[in-house]
Amino acid sequence: MSSRWRIGLARFFYNSTIWFSIAFGILPFRYDSKLQRISTSKYSFVYSICINVVIVFVAFGAWPTDDMMELDLQQYNKLMALMIRAIVVSHVYTLITIVVINWRKYKSVLHIFNEFAAIERIYLAKHADLARSCSAFDACIIWKGVATLLQNISFIFVIFETTSELSMHAVIVLGFALTMGNVIFLVVLHFYNFVVITYRCLWILQQRLQYLANQSAMPTTLRNVTCEVYEITGIYLRLMKLCKSFGSVYGQQLLTSNFAIMCTNVQSLYHLRIIWSDKVNDLTAWDMFYTSQAVLINIFDFWLTIAACELALGKARDIAQLLRTFNDFEKLDVELEKSVSFVLKGGF
Repeated sequence: MSSRWRIGLARFFYNSTIWFSIAFGILPFRYDSKLQRISTSKYSFVYSICINVVIVFVAFGAWPTDDMMELDLQQYNKLMALMIRAIVVSHVYTLITIVVINWRKYKSVLHIFNEFAAIERIYLAKHADLARSCSAFDACIIWKGVATLLQNISFIFVIFETTSELSMHAVIVLGFALTMGNVIFLVVLHFYNFVVITYRCLWILQQRLQYLANQSAMPTTLRNVTCEVYEITGIYLRLMKLCKSFGSVYGQQLLTSNFAIMCTNVQSLYHLRIIWSDKVNDLTAWDMFYTSQAVLINIFDFWLTIAACELALGKARDIAQLLRTFNDFEKLDVELEKSVSFVLKGGF
């Protein structure tokens, strides 16, 4: 894939996350995709309140009752029925947690967006070529977007494969279920996107530090090197504070979201065991794909989140090592040494 298409596709998935989050009432803001800036709006707040009220009513309306257990497999298998209840309860709790935390910490979320935008304007815009060449950032955004699409397709696929006829009431209920599921996916995407953006910022800082390390041997450029290392140190500190901020905002939401997805995976695997124990010899390749695809997609999606966190952590450690090399230069002044030492102690 050419760099132009790669960057365009990554930007499409990133902007789609913001737009859908605003549409589903997760972000009570308005978004300018051209300027890539988020701001508050009175109409956005009113709209978000209305959507969140609907989410709360739908969530409590989905609370599991005995009349939900209509399938034979659920009627005659108590463990399966218990798993279905656990899945619904975990999703309901996750949705309520998302609504409550979003309204309690929406200012923190706005601050995170604005801080990343400020770092982009102040420093990264001067190195736009480096930003465009960070292919790992684009790949992470694209694959996460693909994984989220696959999760939606998997849900629709399972419904049509297990149900021969759908009433209008069933279509409405399943449509709400799909929408509520996407609210959870979008919250996970917010955290993931913040981690990947942090990685890209750190990657650009690392490239600049490597370049400056070569330039620092020249006495004529020492002052310029010193100034930019000061700037990089300040940005590094801001990024570390941002990591702490979005970790506190999305920590509990991620925990409940992952628990809900884990319950779904366990239920799917138990469903597999029940089916396979009775007719292993009769299963076709299509049956095996149908019963395992949802689990595989969820595992892939979870692995992407873990991989992104590992990328960001690894890059932060690399920058700490690079800053330590600058700390060894005798010609750097005392204040710069203190700044770099502070980063090394407060970083990874």
